[in-house]
Amino acid sequence: MGKISVIVPVYKVEKYLERCVDSILNQTYTDLEIILVDDGSPDRCGEICDEYSKRDKRIKVIHKENEGVSAARNDGIAAASGEYISFVDSDDYIDNDYIDVLYKNIADCDMVVCNFKLDVADERFRPQHKLFDKEKTITSINEIFSDVFENRIYTYIVWAKLYRTELIKNMAFREDMDYSEDAYFIRDVFTRCNRIKLILYNGYNYYISNHNATSDRARLLNIRIGDVMIIQHTLHICREHCLDVEYSKLEKRFMDILRHIFVIIRTKGDRLTRQEKKLIIDMLKEGISFKGVSLLDKIKTIVRWLEATMMRQIRRMKWEK
Repeated sequence: MGKISVIVPVYKVEKYLERCVDSILNQTYTDLEIILVDDGSPDRCGEICDEYSKRDKRIKVIHKENEGVSAARNDGIAAASGEYISFVDSDDYIDNDYIDVLYKNIADCDMVVCNFKLDVADERFRPQHKLFDKEKTITSINEIFSDVFENRIYTYIVWAKLYRTELIKNMAFREDMDYSEDAYFIRDVFTRCNRIKLILYNGYNYYISNHNATSDRARLLNIRIGDVMIIQHTLHICREHCLDVEYSKLEKRFMDILRHIFVIIRTKGDRLTRQEKKLIIDMLKEGISFKGVSLLDKIKTIVRWLEATMMRQIRRMKWEK
């Protein structure tokens, strides 16, 4: 058996933390190192982590100032000493045989990926969520990025996976992204993989606590900006590796989301930060340079940006009165 490091970033999950940690402690695979990273949580999470560490020597607790989930995961990776790494979010939980099944399937692969179940708050609705319909082993970067272009969910998340530690030990999540940091990281991981195995097993339980989380305009804007950054990154990787993929498909999606961002800005009540404005303008410049996007789509996007800019100017005049 090879030791497996399970990294759990912890922040404001006092209600769910025990369920998560208990599910890891109850694994049939016992050679574990459980790293709980208390990201400066203001509730009792830090105390709960310490209580668990006293009860089981496999648990290692890291207390730190709040810097976000990416920084917490990075600290967990740095502290990991196992041959393999798995990420579990602290409001999620795993079936008792989860680690054992993934470990038995990794064999000569760099990563093994499984399906997951949804656990929706109040509804207790737990269908299997199929990331893929059949088991397969992917042996080329072109094949994995074909799945990325098809928008397969497993290419956006870091959990429901087991990694060889040597694959990601010297990698880091971007700490300047509020959303989509998982997708950015996993795409970089894909470029290092020689073999990835997909299995139909669904032992990861993904908990959804708030259906209306994206209703806030400011949050939605950040999510959509993250979506565009992921497409940018994906396109850059594909071009760097000269992959045989349908670039125009992703370029058009880039422009669709960018226009949606401009609609959000047009209706958003608060001001854009200087960093947000620069980032969005850079995105617009890149989008206009795409060869796979029609001239009409480019004009539509520029018009949406001008409309958003005019509305911002009007709001600024009202604020200054």
